[in-house]
Amino acid sequence: MASRWLTVVLCLLTVGGISAALGCSEYLSAERNRRRAYVVKTDWEHAGTDLDWMLGLDVPSSLYEDSFSPYP
Repeated sequence: MASRWLTVVLCLLTVGGISAALGCSEYLSAERNRRRAYVVKTDWEHAGTDLDWMLGLDVPSSLYEDSFSPYP
């Protein structure tokens, strides 16, 4: 019984290793790393705008009026 489980586990590990070696070769590629760095950079650039939107600061308050002079 134990040898059967050991055989099944070894077969699954072998199949998993082969599929990882063949299918995940692009995971660490230069193109993918460049794209990931670009996405992270643009996400950080948009974080301030997104935070303003979540807090409702992107729409001017109804108390704000453009026609008022800056000084009384």
